[in-house]
Order: sequence, then structure tokens, then C-alpha cells
Amino acid sequence: MLSPFPRERLQPSLFDRLEDGLAPVLAQLDRDLRALDRALDGAQRAALARLLEAEHPGGGAARPGGAEAGGFDTLGPEDRALLDRVLKAEGARRLQMRRGAALSAAGLRDAVLRDLRNLLNTTAAEARPEEGEPTLPGLPCVAASVLNYGIPALAGRVHDAEGLLALARHIERAIRRHEPRLRNLRVRPASETPASLGAAAPAACPVALTIEGELWGYPVPEHLLVRTVLDFDAGRAELTGLDAPS
Repeated sequence: MLSPFPRERLQPSLFDRLEDGLAPVLAQLDRDLRALDRALDGAQRAALARLLEAEHPGGGAARPGGAEAGGFDTLGPEDRALLDRVLKAEGARRLQMRRGAALSAAGLRDAVLRDLRNLLNTTAAEARPEEGEPTLPGLPCVAASVLNYGIPALAGRVHDAEGLLALARHIERAIRRHEPRLRNLRVRPASETPASLGAAAPAACPVALTIEGELWGYPVPEHLLVRTVLDFDAGRAELTGLDAPS
């Protein structure tokens, strides 16, 4: 059984904030309504308003039929087709609104994994994120904004265990900034990562990190454990979800 999480109780993901799936539907609906309005008289406009307010059993706006059919029988074929398109668009709008009103536990987890994958595969704008040095000096709000979305470049960064720990700290900071649905976050080298990495960056053997935290949920949060493999040669991160802590 699905456990719905009201979207207004969540911090939406970055990509969902940037994407408006309703915009094309609403734009087309507005154009069609304007065109249809020119073909209707006062009684037909009132009848259309009632149809748009009525809820069809299938979830969309009601189709003209029965008592309402007589109100539109003077419309030509093109205007009748336009009327039908308006009602279909209204049904699509309602369906999209219902889908956006709730998010299942599985859907929330998939969305977070998707956004973590995008975050770890994006290079941040800050040029020198070494410990102790300011990033984007004098612009702390920019450094913490989506303009600095991503993690430090991977190529040539890790040469030893200390460098790997530093990278884990930078990744943890980036996730804290850009993924507000995770709390009690911890990023650390995975158990199979060698304790010492030698003098050269481990291009031949990708390094694994674990990302652990609590995924916001209602009524209770969900434990999230993710394993990411960093390929320093390709500058790419691969993520997989784990069922339990290692």
C-alpha cells in the first residue's frame, strides 16, 4: 500500500523546482479558452463554466451531454472540437495536479537518488575548495546557492587517504547544501576502500564512498544508505541504494 507524503511538507528537489510540467498544458488551455469564448453566447459561457467546475467520475472535467448538450448544439464542427479539446485539457490539468499533490515513499526515495546522482556528476563553480580556504571569497550566499551546484572536480584531487577524507567532507557539504530532504548526514569512505592510496591518484581502481542519513518522511523518517563509486579518470560517480548499513 502506498504511503502518500504531501508535497507541501517536503522541500522539493532542485530539478522539480526548475521544471513545471503544467506550464504547456495551461498555456494551451488558455489559448483554446480564448478562442472558444469568441464562439459562445452568454448562456453557453455559463454552461461551459458549469462543465469546467463539474467533476467527471473519471477525474477530468465533465463532457457535454444530457441536459447540457442542447446548450452547444448550435456550435459548428470546429467549435465543438475546440470545446472537447478544452475539456480534455482541463482533465489533464486536474490529473497533473493530483499527481503533484502526493508522493509515495518509493517515489520520494527514487527522486532523492536521482538528484544525488546529478549532484555528484556536476562540477561546482568554486575553484579551490581546499580545507581552510574561502570558496568564492566575499560571496558566501553564492557559494551556498544553486549557482555553486555540484562537487569539486575529481580529476587529480585524491592522492592518499587524507585526500579521500577531504573529498568526502566536500561531498557531504554539497549534499547538505542542495539536498534538504536528508538529515543526520554522513559521508565516509566505504569499508572496501584501501586505507592508504599511494602517491598517485587511484585512476585504475575507483574509490567507493557511503552516504548515510535520514530521508524525511511522514509519519517517520526512513533510513537511507547509498554507495557511490568515484571514477577519477572519467570524473564520474555511480550510485546504488543499499538495504542496510554495512
